[in-house]
Amino acid sequence: MGLRMTKEDRRDQLLAIIQAKFRIAHTRDDFKADAIAEEAGVSVVWLYELVGEEYIRLRDKLPGGPSREGLVAGLRREIRELRRKLRELKEGYKTSLRQKLDEAIRHIELLDGENRMLRERVADLEKRLNEGKIVITRV
Repeated sequence: MGLRMTKEDRRDQLLAIIQAKFRIAHTRDDFKADAIAEEAGVSVVWLYELVGEEYIRLRDKLPGGPSREGLVAGLRREIRELRRKLRELKEGYKTSLRQKLDEAIRHIELLDGENRMLRERVADLEKRLNEGKIVITRV
């Protein structure tokens, strides 16, 4: 039965691997978290949990892609743009909804007016029919 490493021992092991990999790395592609985690026999999540800050600090010193700050700044810009688009879409939706409601109300008012006119006409015809002024013949 093998002995398990303590958290501190695993951290020291990961730091040693990270420092060794960093010394020979020329770009960020040479210094990937998954390769380091595989060499140490741990998951990438555990690597970041134990030595994430040190790994990121060293990785950001290497050429070959945006830094963490650059990525974060880009994501923040994207979030601002998405929020702006969301506000525009919400406003457009509200405007469209108001227009459709106004149109529906106008249509209801028009139908209500026609309904009143037809009721008056029916009432007038019933009155005339009852007075005998209208004769209905079958053809």
